Amino acid sequence: MPRLLPDPERFAIVQQILFTKYEHWAYEQEIRVWALLQNEENGLHYLEFDDKLKLVEVIMGARSTVTERSITRALGNIDGSD
Repeated sequence: MPRLLPDPERFAIVQQILFTKYEHWAYEQEIRVWALLQNEENGLHYLEFDDKLKLVEVIMGARSTVTERSITRALGNIDGSD
């Protein structure tokens, strides 16, 4: 199936929407990435982490029922230390 690219005007609007952040959330130091999701598993599409895309921190919300231990088990060591 051919990939359909939006016309330049629509693409510019989409980029502006995706990469605009409310100034009061600037403290989050978030980085947004536009990437082709190359993998699929159980209907979920994703991009593998590599030298250019690394997970460095996981922040869980105050109401999260997921335990820190389960996150650590699922992700392993993400900080590079032993």
